[in-house]
Amino acid sequence: MKSNKNKDFIWNLLGLTINSFNSFFFLIVVNRINGSESGGVFTYAYSLICLFYMIGIFYTRTYQVSDTSNKYTNKEYICSRAFSCTAMLLVTIISLLIFRYDYFKTSIIILLCLYRLIEAFADVFLGILQKEGFLYKAGFSLFVKGIVGLIVFILVDYFTKNLIISCVSIVLVNIIIFLIYDLHNTKKYIEKSYKLKNAFAILKASFPVFIFTFLNIYLVNASKYILDIFDSASIQNIYGIILMPGTVLSLCAQYILNPYIVPLTNLYKDKKYKEYDKSIFKIIAIIFILGIVCEFIVAIIGISLLNLVYGIDLSAYKIELLVIIFGSIFVALIAVISSGLTIIKKNYIQVYIYIANCILTTIIAVLLINKFSIMGASLTYAISMIIQFCSSYLFYKNYINGGTDNEGSNKKSIRRGKRKYRGAI
Repeated sequence: MKSNKNKDFIWNLLGLTINSFNSFFFLIVVNRINGSESGGVFTYAYSLICLFYMIGIFYTRTYQVSDTSNKYTNKEYICSRAFSCTAMLLVTIISLLIFRYDYFKTSIIILLCLYRLIEAFADVFLGILQKEGFLYKAGFSLFVKGIVGLIVFILVDYFTKNLIISCVSIVLVNIIIFLIYDLHNTKKYIEKSYKLKNAFAILKASFPVFIFTFLNIYLVNASKYILDIFDSASIQNIYGIILMPGTVLSLCAQYILNPYIVPLTNLYKDKKYKEYDKSIFKIIAIIFILGIVCEFIVAIIGISLLNLVYGIDLSAYKIELLVIIFGSIFVALIAVISSGLTIIKKNYIQVYIYIANCILTTIIAVLLINKFSIMGASLTYAISMIIQFCSSYLFYKNYINGGTDNEGSNKKSIRRGKRKYRGAI
């Protein structure tokens, strides 16, 4: 059992890491081989499909692997995922009909949609493996798809210099690995019987987490979407490149946060509200300090490193890069406070905060990007992340203080806190 846990940890970590950073490597390859115009199209298309990917997965996997009562069958989870993936494809097609991009941009968006749609559909099969005690097999699948997909993409793009053919190649890689590995390893766990009403019930149960995550992805990428309206593909490419270190920083912060999730859950379950609050503050402090250290490092070597990696002179965009890195610190802090609110079962209030901020961010983005281009996009990114963190943190503190004002009467205080905010939640 111990060795199995070790395998679970190692392969899940490797799989998630490769899967998270693949877009970073893809963008390097596209810039080096296809140029900045193609890089701009690719970075916009990938960020757009990342938003639609949330529709595809609909975040049913969390519900799937935590369903200890076995209320729904694996086949019903697969059916629910088929519905959400169909919705993902339809939304992509509708967006293309609305915006009427040129042939090249449309082709890249469709192919990346298919690439991530297959990934979204395969995710439900990886959930089956995880639930059956084979998390390492799920992690191995992500790792192989990431590595093989990247190698094939590089080789095809190098020899053809054609981004469309290169995107076709990674679609085929995902299809092949899904058929020979994911499906092969899970088919014995898939029942023949299922009820369509249960498939829809799964989607309904997962909707709150889906809408919250969808809005989060939109907020992080809103500056990219609005920039595409006002500027060229080459400008989008530059912004995508300077945004990448911020994305990497916020992803790395997850490695700090993840080990605390279970202890935080236990503290709240045991009604140790002061210790819970102190732990949240401790994680925020650690990530903020590390973020400031990263800000100084990026100020010294950031632009030089990006110039070397991407082969593009970005010297004129140092200030924009530093603004983005500062904003990415708050992206990481949002993840902390979001986890804190989720543990105390305050998901809906997060949705309301996200909706308000998404509307505000869109307005800010239009005003700033129209006037200041990349600097406007960078400022939009940083401002929106700061507003989201501050508003979420203020609600969290108001709620949690209801349970920590009086150590001797925690239950009574928490009840007061719950009554106070029931109307808003």
